[in-house]
Amino acid sequence: MRGKLSTAILAIVVLLLGVGLCRGADLGDRVKQQRDRIQQGIRSGELTRAEAEVLLDNLERIERHYYRMKADGRLTEEEKERLDRMLDRNSRMIYDKKHNPVRRLDWDKIVIPVPLLPPLPPLPFPAR
Repeated sequence: MRGKLSTAILAIVVLLLGVGLCRGADLGDRVKQQRDRIQQGIRSGELTRAEAEVLLDNLERIERHYYRMKADGRLTEEEKERLDRMLDRNSRMIYDKKHNPVRRLDWDKIVIPVPLLPPLPPLPFPAR
């Protein structure tokens, strides 16, 4: 009975430690996924250069917060939740910017009309 109980406790501890370790990796995975979504939006033309710069700046700010929070050697639950909220907000912003009506100009498909010039007046002397 005692052996089963200690095995169960050990399994629970390993499971909880595994969840804690995965959560730290999860933040890095989320940042990478968001970077990939931004790059895909740039390639497809769904994001303008200015929109992509704002989104990438947000990700860099989140990463700076992460390293500042991690400076003491660990992340508290509150810090992890704050980073999750920041990433959630940026993810919604990526979606919103990719689905707004603003599109990157495709210069290959733009036709710039040439203004029509008025006809020249007749020359005052006969043409040769």
